[in-house]
Amino acid sequence: MQDAQALRITVADLKASLGAAKVRLIDARPPAEYAAGHVAGAVNFDPFPPYATIDTSPAGLSAFFHMMSEVFGRLGIAPTSRVICYDATSGVRAARLVWLLHAMGHAEAVIVDGGMQAWQAAGYPVEEAVPDVTPTTFTPRLRGSLVAGFEDVLAGLSDPKVVLWDVRSEGEHYGETVRSKRGGTIPGAIHYEWTNNLDGNGCFKDLEVIRRELEARGITPEKEIIPF
Repeated sequence: MQDAQALRITVADLKASLGAAKVRLIDARPPAEYAAGHVAGAVNFDPFPPYATIDTSPAGLSAFFHMMSEVFGRLGIAPTSRVICYDATSGVRAARLVWLLHAMGHAEAVIVDGGMQAWQAAGYPVEEAVPDVTPTTFTPRLRGSLVAGFEDVLAGLSDPKVVLWDVRSEGEHYGETVRSKRGGTIPGAIHYEWTNNLDGNGCFKDLEVIRRELEARGITPEKEIIPF
């Protein structure tokens, strides 16, 4: 994947990109939030369930990526599209979309730092009009190095070069909040909630600050990092 700095843009960058022929803007918030006001030209797609899978076998992933190819085609994402994704803040929905697009071989996908919150704080306008979309054919070129199946996780349990990073809430990590078949975490996983990467305004902290905080917990760039 690209350098972390290249994966995010500012709201000023987004404003300058509006109306560009090859830009496909995606609002990843829930539909009700999109309907209440969004950036001009944005189409809505919330990547949370039912657009998810827990089957990481080769057959399960193949079916999931086929489904997502159909979705991305309906969203009008062409091979030459620069896809800009935003959330309420620098949130999990937009981040999931950016990762998924990269995993499916679409390298021109970025997240808007601070999302809608930063957009409105800058005084930029919103609208309620839903744009017309011309469907495309989205052909995935899967990048297996960006996807870890259950076999990879099992192999990583005994590999000192692999870090399992639990990005969920503290309650989920310790089994107090159960949102899966069983509560708790994977043995040996390092817990550091994803929200710790953001500042009080919902924007990403300085990348060097994030790096230091991760390295202090043993999440270092020379290792293979599997977040979950």
